[in-house]
Formats: sequence, structure tokens, C-alpha cells
Amino acid sequence: MIEVYLKIIKSDSLLTKIMAAIDDQHILTWEYDEDGDFTATQPQWNNEAWMHPFKISDKCIQFGIVQRRDVPITSDVYAVYHGRFTEMLLMHFDKYISNIEISSLLVEGVDVFETE
Repeated sequence: MIEVYLKIIKSDSLLTKIMAAIDDQHILTWEYDEDGDFTATQPQWNNEAWMHPFKISDKCIQFGIVQRRDVPITSDVYAVYHGRFTEMLLMHFDKYISNIEISSLLVEGVDVFETE
């Protein structure tokens, strides 16, 4: 089971590059918080979930989805976050990624379910 799993071609820090592109306003559809989690900026999707990175190695990064504390994640939110996050990666960072794998269901131990 995967979630969003990236194999990276170059050893440069992809997470740093994504954050810099957001800071420089090259990417306007995503923002990140103090925990380094990414959320969509479009009004209907903003803060509906967060993509949390897990660096597995210098060549692999895995992202899990974090649901809101007050609302269980829906299939729509899951699909939009995974689809649009992957779209952003391919549009801006394709030369740094050799492979992307996405799971179709929530993955135990990777996805984070807030209960408070």
C-alpha cells in the first residue's frame, strides 16, 4: 500500500523546492503550514485536508493525507487532494521525479486521522 509515493531522480530536496515555489508564488494553488503539510488554496478545498510528507530516503518521499478534526474525509476530498497534488508535482517538478504511485484508499500507518 502506497498513498502518494515519489521516486526522485535528483538528490536535491524536493520538499524545499516545492516550498520555495510556493513562497515565490510560482505555485498559487497550494500552501504549507508550520508542520510542512500542504493544503489546497482554492476556497472550496482550502483546509479540507493536508498532504503530510514522510521522507523515506534521499530518493523517496511518501505523502499521507491528514483529515480535518471535525469532519471525516470524503471520497471527493481524497480524490481532489491526490489528483491536484500530483498534477502540481508533474507540472512543476517532473524533471525531479522518476515515478509517482497513488493508492486508491486510505493507508493505515500513513494517513493521519485527527480525533480531537
